[in-house]
Amino acid sequence: MKIHGLRKHPLYRTVINQRLRCENPKTVKFKNHGGRGIEFKFKSIEEAIKYYETLGPKPGPDYTLDRLDNDGHYEFGNMGWADRSEQGINKRKKENTFSKFRGIFFMKNANRWIAEIKWHKKKSHIGCFKTELEAASAYLEKYFELHKKWPPEYSKTPLCYKTPLHHLGLIK
Repeated sequence: MKIHGLRKHPLYRTVINQRLRCENPKTVKFKNHGGRGIEFKFKSIEEAIKYYETLGPKPGPDYTLDRLDNDGHYEFGNMGWADRSEQGINKRKKENTFSKFRGIFFMKNANRWIAEIKWHKKKSHIGCFKTELEAASAYLEKYFELHKKWPPEYSKTPLCYKTPLHHLGLIK
């Protein structure tokens, strides 16, 4: 058995927990990770720690390692430092919102689509809209205004689209 000597490394427990979430069905968080097909793609704990060290030092006490694509694996190119507000934005859509867009849900009693966004640990109401696309457009505009970039799910948008608004068919 090879002893790696990394048990005291500041990222050791983080890497162990990532691996357990993906590989051990008995862990509480397995259903949201391994149960969704997310894999720990590093060959070893040492390899993961060495890669994380290339991301630079932890920017501050509130930062943790985050998967950039929430539906992607723990792997090279899909990890980065993020604070809680960034991680809150990088959540997958809730299953019961009846919307295919992040930050959008339908309020039955008002018969309107609601757009909300999290920013610096606070939920901010963007507005109420007649259509789902209007709400999605407002959300995207607000997201870009706050972050100066498009949400991660649009980073893989084909180059023929100029913005997510083009992708949604809201701009020709």
